[in-house]
Amino acid sequence: MTLPSALVGLLAVIVAVAAAGAMALLFAARRGSRRETQEIVRVLEEMRGGRPRGRLEIEPRSPYAPIADAANRLGQDLSVRWARTEAAGEAYHALQDAATGYGVVATDADGDLRIVSPGAVSLFGWEEEALVGRNVAMLFDEASWKDVLPKLARRSLRERGIESRGVMVRKDGTRFSARLTIRLLRGPSDDHPGFLVVVQDVSDQDRETTGKHRDEERAQDILEKLPGGVGVVQGGRIVSGNGALRALLEIESGELPGFALRDRVATGDVLVVQDALSAIERGDGPPRFEGTLRLRDAAGREGPKVSWLAIAHRHEGRAGALVVFRDETALGRAQGAVAAQEARLATILDTIDEAVVLVEDGPGGPRVRFANPAFAHLFGLAASSAAGATEGDLLRTLRDRGELGAAAAACLAAAEATTVEDVVTAGTRTVALAARPLGGPDGPVTGRLLLARDVTAQSARDAERARDTASLRRRLEAAETAQAKLRALHDDLASRRAEAERLNQELQRLDTMKSDLLANVSHELQTPLVSIRGYTEMILKGRLGPINDEQKQGLSLSLRNIDRLIAMIDNLLAFARMDRDGGAIDLRVFPPAAVADEALALLREKIEAKELRVTRTAADPALLVRADRDKILQVFVNLLSNAVKFNRDRGSIAIEFARGKPGFALVHVKDTGSGIAREDLEKIFDRFYQAGSRAGEGGKEGTGIGLAIVRNILRLHGCVIHATSTPGEGTIFSFTLPIAAEREAEPPRPVAVPDPEPPVAEDPPAHEAPERPRLRIIRR
Repeated sequence: MTLPSALVGLLAVIVAVAAAGAMALLFAARRGSRRETQEIVRVLEEMRGGRPRGRLEIEPRSPYAPIADAANRLGQDLSVRWARTEAAGEAYHALQDAATGYGVVATDADGDLRIVSPGAVSLFGWEEEALVGRNVAMLFDEASWKDVLPKLARRSLRERGIESRGVMVRKDGTRFSARLTIRLLRGPSDDHPGFLVVVQDVSDQDRETTGKHRDEERAQDILEKLPGGVGVVQGGRIVSGNGALRALLEIESGELPGFALRDRVATGDVLVVQDALSAIERGDGPPRFEGTLRLRDAAGREGPKVSWLAIAHRHEGRAGALVVFRDETALGRAQGAVAAQEARLATILDTIDEAVVLVEDGPGGPRVRFANPAFAHLFGLAASSAAGATEGDLLRTLRDRGELGAAAAACLAAAEATTVEDVVTAGTRTVALAARPLGGPDGPVTGRLLLARDVTAQSARDAERARDTASLRRRLEAAETAQAKLRALHDDLASRRAEAERLNQELQRLDTMKSDLLANVSHELQTPLVSIRGYTEMILKGRLGPINDEQKQGLSLSLRNIDRLIAMIDNLLAFARMDRDGGAIDLRVFPPAAVADEALALLREKIEAKELRVTRTAADPALLVRADRDKILQVFVNLLSNAVKFNRDRGSIAIEFARGKPGFALVHVKDTGSGIAREDLEKIFDRFYQAGSRAGEGGKEGTGIGLAIVRNILRLHGCVIHATSTPGEGTIFSFTLPIAAEREAEPPRPVAVPDPEPPVAEDPPAHEAPERPRLRIIRR
């Protein structure tokens, strides 16, 4: 350890005196005797050692006498100073030993440590040799050092001294809170050679202060949470109190300290309260007072009735009273509400089907607090005997009730900390049990609650639901199997569909070839037939020379067969043309009656041959239709040809026009022929079908495609046709045509009328045939 500055100064004085003595000795040596010189040297050597043991005796007449006198006085002063120095050193060391918990360090002007006290060594854990010469900043936490440095830089603070708090760092890196006292050191020449830093470890004090504050906050929090009003009263005035007291007295928080309690006490109770509080404070009465009083509000109106308790209490060294107020009015209302709630709860528990029993801990051990009728009924108990029974009696009684009661007792006994559940089947009954503790998890367990519910029906439903689920699962598997089969069938159908499409395309190609072949053959047959008919007709009419009756009869038969053959070829051509042209139509607006007249004109010869009576009636003479005129003419020709062909001689044909459904005209073609059997009516519009009755009566004269052509033409126009017939009386063909607006009407076309007498050709060329109306129309 380094010597203190006072001791260093004393040594400096001693050295100076020794130097002066040496000079005097040199002077004496020059002028005095050897003995005196040796005596002076001895004394000076003793002075240099710090402890002169005797006086210097020199003859008064000796020239060294003044030196001896000065040396003796110097020796006396040194003895006194040495004694003081030793006393100060002992006091310094005693002070260091007594300053437990303090560390003292001294630095030079640069802040490097020069002196380290034992307390500092113990406080920081460093050895003295390890600290001396290092900067004092190593003992500070970085933030605390940054806080101290600006203060040291301020001269006023530095000279006055700094009192501060900081965080210091030990050798092992741990930190502790410290109170710091920093002072400037003053040198012999009143300079400032460094700082003295006193460090006091206040960690324990901080912990105590923090703990004290927490205790105070906890106590204040508890006080604030008390349901009643609690406060301290001294001299009749409230010193402190909780929120409930402020609410009860209807005063603000800032008004509470110093508030006179009598200002909130009803007039009739003021004296009682003041006397009780004064007696408690003086200590000449009972230390405790308890009673009831009536409060009043700031306006003097009567307030709630409260019960109050006052006990002696010292606050900040002064006698006072701790008072507790409890609102009896609110308490009464709360107790009434609780009682009502308990009554409602009891009523509910009495009416529910679940069995409920409540066991609560009490002074005499756990007892049955509540058991509803369902519980008594389930376990065969008397409700009056269950309530109030001890838990042990209840458990024994339950165990005597068979398997179900034993299971319930086991659940109730096991519910000490957690909920215990069980499902018991006894006979035909299944009961679900649940027992749970009351209270906890942070508070104590105050009892247990057992619930028992008959779940027989629910179990049956669960079983049924399980069966349904299994059944559904099987059905689902069957459905998945069926789906797999359907997927396979779908794949097979897709394959077959592709094959069918391929075959259909092949059939379409063959049908096209058939239509083309039919059209070509029909066209090739038509040309020679026209020529044959023309010459046959001219021969029959005698234009190529006279013929006899027998020849005329044969030619007439040939001519009819030629006409039949031509008609068949015409239908085949029309049929082939429709197949080839598809749905192409040339829409025009025209009166349908004119087309019917044109068809009648084409068939006039046949009509006259059978002496048929033809009538045409139109309910609306201005009726116009919008259709392909040539195709509609084909419709009339085919229908009227059938009407003529299958009619009886001197029969009749009636054509009627009328308006049908909105947008359509309705046309009837009636004949008085042999009729059509019922079973044939639905088939006569099929291709190549010939009705039996007509075939039998008239022979299979046609191709069976005339009505099929009619239906296809009408379908192209969005129209329909149907037939009604009475065998032996005639047939009625009814079909629709689309009506056109009048403004769409076009000029009527002239009706093609055949010449009354066909021209007779002497020798017509083979490529030129006589002109016939039918052939001319079909060719358009």
